[in-house]
Amino acid sequence: MQNKFKFMFLILSFILFLSLIVARDKKNIFDRHKQVLKNNYECQFYDTVNYLDDVKNLLRKVELAKIPRQNIIFFAQIWHSASMAHNNLSGLPGNHELISHVLKYLSQTSDFCYAMLNKSVENKNLSDNEWQKINDLKIYADDLSFEMNKILNEDCVAQKISWDKLILANENNNNEDKNKFDASMNDVKKKFQEYGELIYDGAFSDHVKNISPKMLINAKEINKLEATEKIKKIFESKYLNHMKKIKNSGEINKKNLSVYFFNVLDDDDQEFYFEITKKGGYLLLILGEPKEKNLENKLNVEDGIELAKKFLADNNFLDMHENYYEETEKYLTINFMPIKNNIIYYSDLVKVKIDLYAKKIVGLEALGYLNMHCEREKNFFGIDMNLVEDLLPDEFEKNKINECVVPLENGKEVFCYEVTGIYKQEKFLIYINQESGKFEKIYRLIENQRGIIVE
Repeated sequence: MQNKFKFMFLILSFILFLSLIVARDKKNIFDRHKQVLKNNYECQFYDTVNYLDDVKNLLRKVELAKIPRQNIIFFAQIWHSASMAHNNLSGLPGNHELISHVLKYLSQTSDFCYAMLNKSVENKNLSDNEWQKINDLKIYADDLSFEMNKILNEDCVAQKISWDKLILANENNNNEDKNKFDASMNDVKKKFQEYGELIYDGAFSDHVKNISPKMLINAKEINKLEATEKIKKIFESKYLNHMKKIKNSGEINKKNLSVYFFNVLDDDDQEFYFEITKKGGYLLLILGEPKEKNLENKLNVEDGIELAKKFLADNNFLDMHENYYEETEKYLTINFMPIKNNIIYYSDLVKVKIDLYAKKIVGLEALGYLNMHCEREKNFFGIDMNLVEDLLPDEFEKNKINECVVPLENGKEVFCYEVTGIYKQEKFLIYINQESGKFEKIYRLIENQRGIIVE
């Protein structure tokens, strides 16, 4: 009997010993993984700052060159550096709403310099407005570089930012650990609040700013009372909370249109900002952020897209289909455009933003739609769709081809074939001019846990 107990004791001791070894090894693996993750995020932040410094310095240099052929290399480098800074910064843990304006700036800087690169390749001089835009970008680049270097030297180098705790804070919704990083980014946010727009734009979105709205041609003007009634009707729907108070704050004469703007208070005492066009009474802009009622029952992406689609249909944005979207911790932002007769009209862009916890619409921007939406006719005999594959690189694996209309930097539009496929294990979108066969645009398609975007 005594021998049996000794035997059992030895077995249990051996099992305990093995358990301790396994537990120690698991802890060592976890610690190594945590250290690797920490090192990766630190390197990512260092790279972000270095690319931002490059953008700042190159924007200074490009102003000196002036001659198109000399500017080619500078615009190519700015395009690359701004894109890489965007990729690195957006990949860091933390609240992406906090840095959304900075990401918007980097995205627009990259897109703008790519357009200027193409113009320089064609040996065309930049206009005075384009040089002014470069100067504006340079001013923001100086501020951004200064603030990010300050965070790098005072916080990152001093190990004040705990990347592993920040990841856990996001997973567990722990605001105490989040705020340590948020505080470091606060000055950056303040500098760039005036720069940002509603949400991520995606492809074909920067064409909308200097065009006379086609939807408003010959449209009948409405008065303030009629505009007020339109907003009341929106708040009576299920897409927002009930309205408590509305104030017509006046009229804005923008560059190409006039709008009535309103400040609205809902039942939760949360403010919203609305813009309604004077001509036609179209909904142009919604900006708001409802109070959080529930942090558990989060709307999924599919239901969020369906909610946005129904909201658009109820407000006379018809035949709209989702394309690119981006999900952050709290919000889902979606790009919609109409599809008619199997043709995608990328010019007619509407952007919608949803609070996933409140399950409500908190943002809309329809300037692209109002500017560009109209009946189009194809007045040429173009390249047959069956011949498009002959224009593609040999290694490009075509998945599908769509017909579409895309905007150009000069405000004009072209009919294109949108070719989706894989090249060297990466997904791409190629836009081929139906009339000339020219490659108008090439985008890399990125699908991850945060959504579908292009670059």
